Amino acid sequence: MADQICDSCGRECEAVNQDFGYGDYEYGSQRGYDSNVCEVSDCCEADIVPGWARVIRTATHVARKDHAGGRIKAGQKYQVTVTRHVRENGPAWITTRKKLVK
Repeated sequence: MADQICDSCGRECEAVNQDFGYGDYEYGSQRGYDSNVCEVSDCCEADIVPGWARVIRTATHVARKDHAGGRIKAGQKYQVTVTRHVRENGPAWITTRKKLVK
């Protein structure tokens, strides 16, 4: 279980090193190389904060009518996943994902 989450999407993630530098550059007659290596999340390249995310509930439903987003139509099976995201010493929130089941 990861004990760090992405600051952007809130999912559990792993840290990766990413170079955000300019690379090769030339200023006047001087040449150089700019490197700015940062530790970021592997999903969104955002900051990593201490915390966790857990699936609270997963259920399968059959749509009685068309959903507002337009992806799920009446009569189709879909799966609902509810996840709780918690930042240490910070906010907590819940996300809901709907996915079509084929």
